[in-house]
Amino acid sequence: MAWTVSINLETHPDTLRVARRMIYATVKQEGLSEEKARELELATGEALGNARYHAYTNGVGPVTVDLTSQIEAFVVTIHNAGAPVSPPEVPTSLPHYQEAGHLPSDVQNIVRAGHSKSREAAEAQSWACWWTFR
Repeated sequence: MAWTVSINLETHPDTLRVARRMIYATVKQEGLSEEKARELELATGEALGNARYHAYTNGVGPVTVDLTSQIEAFVVTIHNAGAPVSPPEVPTSLPHYQEAGHLPSDVQNIVRAGHSKSREAAEAQSWACWWTFR
């Protein structure tokens, strides 16, 4: 059975620690191995730390952590409403690499599409990871 639990919190270190531990405890209770539960806890902590340090200039701001159980995986999604992080620009042409066939145009298009600078993307940023448990 699929389910989702959401946690709303501030990016203060004490609350981030609680969120990481809640993720760990929940996925362990649901059958994820010790190793994979620790990996998911670590990845969640990294994403929460990124929200703290990059999205909010004073280090504190709201985030929502969603933990979803699917048939074969757990998915953690972290949403923040902080300042957008500008990714590096992807060059539209790299003559040396294109001649050698290392950077086809379809790859460039995928990379560019993943770095939307729309207003919606600037207002709400999300990060997600998933771990299989079978």
